[in-house]
Amino acid sequence: MKKRLSGKRARSRRIIMHSAKRLFEEKGIGHVTFNDIAEESEMCRTTIFNHFATINDLYYALIDEEVKDLVDLYKSGGKTGKDAIEELFQKLLEDTEKYPVLASKLLNNAMIRDDEAPAFQRIESIVWENLPDLPEHEKDDRVVMITGVYYALLNHYFINKKEFDAARMHETFCRLAAPYMC
Repeated sequence: MKKRLSGKRARSRRIIMHSAKRLFEEKGIGHVTFNDIAEESEMCRTTIFNHFATINDLYYALIDEEVKDLVDLYKSGGKTGKDAIEELFQKLLEDTEKYPVLASKLLNNAMIRDDEAPAFQRIESIVWENLPDLPEHEKDDRVVMITGVYYALLNHYFINKKEFDAARMHETFCRLAAPYMC
């Protein structure tokens, strides 16, 4: 995992990434340019290029940052078992509520990303670690069901054009995933 930047460079990177998230959500990923991001972030285009060589690099940085934040939350939260899983997905659902279109696209692209440690695999690892001791195939099944509840909720809300509401989604997540967490 990459080390986080500090100081002015880190602040610029956060501004760029936040601006890109807003634009990706508003316009769609394929319709955002570095010029758009530079204008939104009130920076020159060269600054954007100093942080990201391509839009795809920026896009993947957003995936990595989201997952890193979730992993950091898990590590600092001190929760284990069902509580850790619920907290992890509560944060993921809160982020999804803010940027539902982007979250869906990031998730789908992260799953097919071809690198040595796919981002969302780290989330599955946290779920795995917090399940009770079971035979491997049973733990695998539970990871599939728990993470599947999140994916299903996301799809259900899009298909039915429901307003994304993290609190309501988290309540549904807990109810549907509960049988698989213990």
